[in-house]
Amino acid sequence: MMEYNSHITAIDLGSSNLVAAVGVMNAEGKLEVKDMVIKPMEGITLGDLANIEYVTVALKEALNELGQRNHIEIKEAYISISGKDIQCTNNSYFVYVGSDGEIKNEDLYNLCENMNNVQPPLGKIFLDRFPISYTVDSAEQTKNPVGMFGRRLGATYNFIVAPQSYIDRLNKALDRVDLKCKKFIPTPMAAAYAVTTEDEREMGSAVVNIGSGTTDICIWHDNVIKYMAVIPLGSEAINSDIRSTSIPNRYIEKLKTKHGYASAAAIPEDRAKLSIKLPGRTQKESKIISYYDLSTLIESRMLQIIGYVMDEIKDSQLGEQLAAGIILTGGGAKLNGVDALFKEHSGYEVRLGSIEYDLSEKSVAEIEMPEASTAAGMLFMSFKESNLTTYEEPIIKHITDDTPTPSEPKQSWWQKLLNKTLGEESINENNEQYD
Repeated sequence: MMEYNSHITAIDLGSSNLVAAVGVMNAEGKLEVKDMVIKPMEGITLGDLANIEYVTVALKEALNELGQRNHIEIKEAYISISGKDIQCTNNSYFVYVGSDGEIKNEDLYNLCENMNNVQPPLGKIFLDRFPISYTVDSAEQTKNPVGMFGRRLGATYNFIVAPQSYIDRLNKALDRVDLKCKKFIPTPMAAAYAVTTEDEREMGSAVVNIGSGTTDICIWHDNVIKYMAVIPLGSEAINSDIRSTSIPNRYIEKLKTKHGYASAAAIPEDRAKLSIKLPGRTQKESKIISYYDLSTLIESRMLQIIGYVMDEIKDSQLGEQLAAGIILTGGGAKLNGVDALFKEHSGYEVRLGSIEYDLSEKSVAEIEMPEASTAAGMLFMSFKESNLTTYEEPIIKHITDDTPTPSEPKQSWWQKLLNKTLGEESINENNEQYD
């Protein structure tokens, strides 16, 4: 078994999938994403735990798979948390500086201790708290007041609030699989950390994580998270609209991501008048849907999501500070042309998110899936505080017979996952027919 302090585990509990990732520190001192599994999961509705049995089964399967493949025993993990009741709230306080007027680290410590004594509202719990700005004698804000002079040091802290009942339900599910939560990490924060560069965090950017059941928004400015919100609408609403046209559920995801476009205007000219034929509900039945009709369904829901995102940016009062624009991530960001649609209706520069972190070379190729950004971000956030030892590949002895077996090309876990996802019960290329 791998040593207990040689790995960290992050688990993202999404509305349609559970993503679990194991990270280690390589010989160069960099984070290496050792392995990742994605399990279909029900039981999380709009970010809230609705069915503990479904969540427990998915957790057990993911932990067993990771443990067996990597010869580790996973006893603790960082767990994502989302939902419309995850909120960001500000609180300000001040302390008086010593007689010489110089602001020192101990003044910041005293201010932090006062903020740690702030109690959450009834029925709520603080997931995190961090300073977003300081003031000296109520003057202009500063990010680092140490070394300045004044009589009074003030600070505004961001508090991330979650319902206590939701935390209790999650802990109950974790107890059933003998897993301890090292820390609950808000989904918007983890995804935003994974896909932004330092310049984008400094200049100001809004990370929009389009998940299955929810869409998260996290706004950076001056290298600090200034605003966070969870919108109870995600790409599953698009699936529901497509399902209403009598298309079987098992074909919908591939139909949407491979043949769908975020807007009808984005359909290539050579496909604009074509249709897609796929199996229906019975062996004799088939279903035909045009590219135009499919993309019109998608566009309608995407415009609704964009509208809610713009409302949150307006409420944050940070719209004029997003010099780096909007960064899209999550499974919904895989839609063809979604970045162009966001740009058209938001007025901001928009790019598709990719992992922006100093990883080992092997890991970069392994976690490029948009739906893996939250789990990857959780690994990044926890890496520095985990005090990992350098990972060494375990030596495993296998007992085999002398019969030679044909060799097969080695596939990464990502390739195996891709083959499984696209190869089972999906739209068959031979069944596509264009009119």
